[in-house]
Amino acid sequence: MRYALCMTKLHPRLGGRRATKAVLVPILALLAFLLAAACAAPPPAPAAAPAAPEPQLREPLFRVSSIRILRDRLVTTELLLGFEVENPNDFPLALESCSWSLEAEGKPWVKGSLGGGAEEPLVAPAGATIVRELEVELNFADSDRRLFDLIARLGSVRYRLRGEALLSAGGGASRTLAARFDVEGSCAVER
Repeated sequence: MRYALCMTKLHPRLGGRRATKAVLVPILALLAFLLAAACAAPPPAPAAAPAAPEPQLREPLFRVSSIRILRDRLVTTELLLGFEVENPNDFPLALESCSWSLEAEGKPWVKGSLGGGAEEPLVAPAGATIVRELEVELNFADSDRRLFDLIARLGSVRYRLRGEALLSAGGGASRTLAARFDVEGSCAVER
């Protein structure tokens, strides 16, 4: 009743229940309209999840890991050269092809290639180092006398390894990388 009296003061022509209905109906209608509008609005679009970044393809490291004498002949010595590939990536790398040249003690020594053709690619597992042993020949007639002496004494040979490699990322990725390398180092000769 107190509410009706309050309404009567607001609407002097209306009294009692009629005054309450006159105020409540428009308010309820407005609430119903706002509720319907809120339900009809499309939900906000979910924020797009950021795409996972593709792992960066880092170039492998190439070096000579060993020089071992296999056989001494009259004019030549057959050597086994350890060609090392270190994969710094979190996924395997396949060495599809590689052409290289090796200088020893500042003089050109031997050239070669890996991969391509019928040869299976050399695969370096993630974070691993692999070694491919290559047979090379040292001809004493064509080589520098200092290099001959170092190998005969099982000394340490300073080298420079240069070349180009075509690599592909493993693990289902179809990315390729052409890498050039030019590395200097030294390696002890073993028997």
